[in-house]
Amino acid sequence: MTGSSPGPGGRPGSDLFNHRLWWSEIRGAVGYLTRLRPARLASDAAPSAPVTAARAFPLVGAALGLTGGLAYGLGALLGFPPLLAALLGVGAMILITGARPEEFMSRLAEAFGRSAPLEKKLDSLRANGVSALGVIFLVLIIGAKVGAVADLGNVALVIAAMAGAGAASRAAVPLIVRYVDPASTDFAASGRPGLEDVVVAGGLALLVALIALGGAGLIAVFIAGGVGFLLALLAKRQIGGHTEQVLGGVQVVADVAFLLVIAALK
Repeated sequence: MTGSSPGPGGRPGSDLFNHRLWWSEIRGAVGYLTRLRPARLASDAAPSAPVTAARAFPLVGAALGLTGGLAYGLGALLGFPPLLAALLGVGAMILITGARPEEFMSRLAEAFGRSAPLEKKLDSLRANGVSALGVIFLVLIIGAKVGAVADLGNVALVIAAMAGAGAASRAAVPLIVRYVDPASTDFAASGRPGLEDVVVAGGLALLVALIALGGAGLIAVFIAGGVGFLLALLAKRQIGGHTEQVLGGVQVVADVAFLLVIAALK
């Protein structure tokens, strides 16, 4: 990578060791993946983050998962049973993200779960509110995540697994933006992330999982990424490509898949 050549989406080409650029990308990823709005983040920076801040996604995802794991640990320290501590951990992550991925996942369930013309499916993704079908699907998938975390039991393992899941699921987002076309022009991001940025994001997710969980973490990363990509392919079949809601859904299903794999392999 070079620091002077223009990169994808119109941002300057990135330098792997440019710490100022890294901090800028981390701020962009935080603005996109959470309800937090870091200082000096331009108002239009967060929506384009899958393109301009792709490398930082697994780092911010790992921090989100670490926060959820620490919340679980706090619950365990207070004597909560594993299921209640897991609810506390998952709830902490939902609070920080503003439940946007879960809301988007519920809209996907509504749009993909009913037979309707393409435009009606796209309209349901744009609409506010959640249908009964979306709520039911959301309860099931959050229940699966809480159950997987509770089944891990050990606090250190929960922290490691939630950090790894956060990194892997968020690293999947720029991968989808690069390789799956947007469903329509109003859902299009500002270009595509560069191949090198996607590779760095994937490498960071693998590194976090390896350090935290060893070989099981690597297996979980590949399975989680595969599940996320399958959802993106389903979106391409159903509505012609990805949308912001699809990217949120990818985060949710990849996160749950990672935790289920670790629970199965523990």
